Amino acid sequence: INAEYGKHLVSTQSTGGKLHSKRIIMSDWNIPSFMKFFFGEARGYAVEYSIVDPVEQTLTLRSQNINAVSMFAMREEIAYKGVGETTQLDHTARFVFSVSRIVDDAAENWLVGTITELHAKDSLTQES
Repeated sequence: INAEYGKHLVSTQSTGGKLHSKRIIMSDWNIPSFMKFFFGEARGYAVEYSIVDPVEQTLTLRSQNINAVSMFAMREEIAYKGVGETTQLDHTARFVFSVSRIVDDAAENWLVGTITELHAKDSLTQES
């Protein structure tokens, strides 16, 4: 579960009777400790765009991460529509992983270092 703890309004404007706003969102990611090697800090930042249309009775939210983008892209779209006394919800989320060369190099260096260390220990054991 991600704990969202900060929203900062970047901009807001009214165009064609619709309210447009942009926010920066900060949240804590609950990632396993071994993944912190790749991600660094476990804090996520995203930008969220929202459009409120009072005539159509809709609220549309679009968000995407702005850190760790070389490793993954998280894009989410949520649409709410007022229908009489109820609200309809349409939710789409895409999570795309792409491994960058930096991550490849870090993982490779770690693996080579571990294998080299194990080989050195094994060689010392065999000599004894």
